[in-house]
Amino acid sequence: NQRTFLRRTKCHDLHQEDLFLGGTVRQAADFYTEHQTKSFFNNLVQFMTSGPGVAMEPMGEEAVSVWRRILGPTIWGMARKEAPPSLTDQVGTDNTRNAGHGSDSLASAARELEFFFPSTAGHGPANTANYTDCACCVIKAHAISE
Repeated sequence: NQRTFLRRTKCHDLHQEDLFLGGTVRQAADFYTEHQTKSFFNNLVQFMTSGPGVAMEPMGEEAVSVWRRILGPTIWGMARKEAPPSLTDQVGTDNTRNAGHGSDSLASAARELEFFFPSTAGHGPANTANYTDCACCVIKAHAISE
């Protein structure tokens, strides 16, 4: 499942490490600070730092709700029943490992985007890009719709 999206887009020469966003336990804990008192917090932080991840800014009309619809319900069992074509249904395995994160509001999106793509230099996660043999990839919405 790790290369499903890459296979579907016919980018066979890309590798999982090409998409790595180097997140630390501290960064994941800071990102999910509102969940710090919840029982799933430690599992969530562990999962989010257990391997590669990609941060992106989907843009467009109603981007928050469109992206949430693509992801599907955060509850994995609901995704299997109510949103079978969603990412959570296709690659999620439980309520913590549910495929991805989507901001729940415009206010959350602004805060979360500032975390990964800070407007002030020197803030946010360190850039892991090396700009060697690279390209810019823009994924249009129709490329991921059936």
